[in-house]
Amino acid sequence: MERAPTDPRIRAMHDSMTQISRDPVWTVMAGAIERGQPDSGLDEATAAAHTLGPILYQCLFDNAPITPADIERTVDAFLAAFAT
Repeated sequence: MERAPTDPRIRAMHDSMTQISRDPVWTVMAGAIERGQPDSGLDEATAAAHTLGPILYQCLFDNAPITPADIERTVDAFLAAFAT
């Protein structure tokens, strides 16, 4: 991550990993925005940070398995925090 701004190969990997992570989140969030659930001013980076962050923390730092209930709880909390 530190070298991404100056190394084109690292930047390409970083951009690819970011897109792979964000795309599914944004697909779900875009649908929720269309239904009027979260604030329509929500952007992709914010949605990814607030939903992927807790899940990655649990997986990487707690070394805990991620269950569908964990994901649902995280998304529900996010939608509640960003409700219109």
